Amino acid sequence: MRLLHGTKEQGFTIVEVLIALTIFSIAVTGVITVAAQSGVSISKARNKLAADYLASEGLEAVRALRDSSVLANPGTESTTGWSSFRSAVSGCTGTSPCDVDVVTEGSFPALASLSTSCPTSLPLPGCSLYITMDGFYSNRNDTGRDPLSPYTREITARVLPSGDEIEVTATVRWLEGTSLQASIVTESLFNWYPDAP
Repeated sequence: MRLLHGTKEQGFTIVEVLIALTIFSIAVTGVITVAAQSGVSISKARNKLAADYLASEGLEAVRALRDSSVLANPGTESTTGWSSFRSAVSGCTGTSPCDVDVVTEGSFPALASLSTSCPTSLPLPGCSLYITMDGFYSNRNDTGRDPLSPYTREITARVLPSGDEIEVTATVRWLEGTSLQASIVTESLFNWYPDAP
């Protein structure tokens, strides 16, 4: 090295700079990859949580329909209300699923009756769900401006041979990229009201 004004020149060679940049690039790429994968995982978890909630909400609404049917005529035999509920859900089979709309005229939680006409505007089976102006999910687009959610929901019911038990299944589906995802919740509902004397 040449001395300039009595000092020794020091610095990095081009090879050292390239090696340092390569190491730095590899480290930054790893951090960016981890961050991107975390974002995808968070999105999947958020979608799964919303779907689980919507499936549970469907079962809760059917349970409320059962309770209101059974308690509709206090003092009468339990079979009147139970028969009414059983006939309401008997058409909700695997080939003809139903949905329950829990949003009625902007109030929550008002229970609408079972809807046997499920409008589906997504490439998924089940009733399309819209996000209302209040932020709730509904299978109706009353305003015509409610955005379509990525979810569909269908409810099926199967009356068991005893006649006092109905197995209800709520299925919520959505697309995660190109993969079809589903959240399925099943519950047995019983004729719980005691027979009148």
